[in-house]
Amino acid sequence: MKLKADKIKILNMTRMRELKDDKLDFITDPRHTEGIYRLGISDTRATGEVDGVHFLRSFQYVQHCPNDSKYIVFYSTPWEFVEDISFIQSGKVNNLMKKVWEDFKNSKCIFIYYGFDLGDVKLNEIKNFLKGEGVPLSNFIYIQFGFLGTFHKSWLLDNEDFTLLEYNDMWWYGFFNDIENIESLFKFMYKNQFNFKRPHKFITMNNAVKNPRKDLLLFLVKHNLLNEGISSFFTIQSKDRNSPVDLQEELSASEVILKFDEETINRAIEIVPYSYDISNKFILDEFRRDQATLLNFSGYNSAYFEIIAETDTHSFSRAHGEDWTDKPVYDYFPYTEKTGRAFLMGLPFILLTRPNSLEKLREIGFKTFEPFINESYDMETNNKKRLEMAFSEIKRIVKMDDDEIYKWFRDMRDITEHNLNYYFKFKKISEINIKSTIISKFEKNRWT
Repeated sequence: MKLKADKIKILNMTRMRELKDDKLDFITDPRHTEGIYRLGISDTRATGEVDGVHFLRSFQYVQHCPNDSKYIVFYSTPWEFVEDISFIQSGKVNNLMKKVWEDFKNSKCIFIYYGFDLGDVKLNEIKNFLKGEGVPLSNFIYIQFGFLGTFHKSWLLDNEDFTLLEYNDMWWYGFFNDIENIESLFKFMYKNQFNFKRPHKFITMNNAVKNPRKDLLLFLVKHNLLNEGISSFFTIQSKDRNSPVDLQEELSASEVILKFDEETINRAIEIVPYSYDISNKFILDEFRRDQATLLNFSGYNSAYFEIIAETDTHSFSRAHGEDWTDKPVYDYFPYTEKTGRAFLMGLPFILLTRPNSLEKLREIGFKTFEPFINESYDMETNNKKRLEMAFSEIKRIVKMDDDEIYKWFRDMRDITEHNLNYYFKFKKISEINIKSTIISKFEKNRWT
């Protein structure tokens, strides 16, 4: 008889500070008030149910390390696990972590690491550390944000005891903790939206200063396209002109991928921080980071397509050079709430991120927008060429007249409706798969 989740004890741990400081223990960062970061943990108490991680909701939560039975540790942090390794190896960790790690080494618990990792997972470093600690790899589960590429999958074939799972939490909880409870609302809004024309051609939301968002801003300024859409640029890191982020430096020719003339750069510097939907006074005086992921319904219902410049800074980093053809280690696909919003709001989009990212979306069950959008840019591995191809397509679409772009938008209804429906379906599929894997791992290792 299959073991039920409510019979499995789980201890939820969240690290928002350094492990080595006993006074801090596991104190929640006060900037985070939603999702899995809502509660903290200390030596004498543990968090309750994880708000944003629904695949754990039916497990039996405990407040201490159980002494009478084996259990699961769910350990979440916004940093990579490799950062924790040095703390654990030094022994300078708080009492709770000492107890958990001792139980882990003695096969009294399964350790699930839930990490916010927007780069390549340092798999070999983690594997060697666990082996050095004498921990069976079969007792460790790594659940990471983002989707695994062929590099990771081929690595797993050679390391079959290592469990690496993917769960894109930010797709579903980047803006709502209870998104599954309002599925019908989004589907109603979607069906209603085709009855009306829209006042703007595109929407693009870019709060933090990153590549290729800087190039996107300069492109829109150079071709006088800002007024054709709804935009925000650099509202988080540009609260005032004395911000630690030097916008003049960030937008200079040495810090962007493509070449822009000095006049364009100066015009862009003059207008940032730029936001369609937040007043300058609010940006300067009141804007908080946790408001960056809020969903502006009126904005998304006023545009025909979205330009998504994803969060992943590695996508166009100069550290990786111009070309990706020789970098299989970075075959990893981090999508955030930015891509999720387009699915949720029923918009077609152009995606500025790593090559083959649209192909990956199709692989996991979503549809993209050929032939309505020329998506050949997605296959281009050269960063400059990929940006130029995407920008060329943006310009083509924005130049459509009102009737033409309205028809173009309506003709993609089958695609956008599929994506909206699959957005919710894929969430359920992902959670069932992860929950099943956790229970099977627990049973396989005789955690009864």
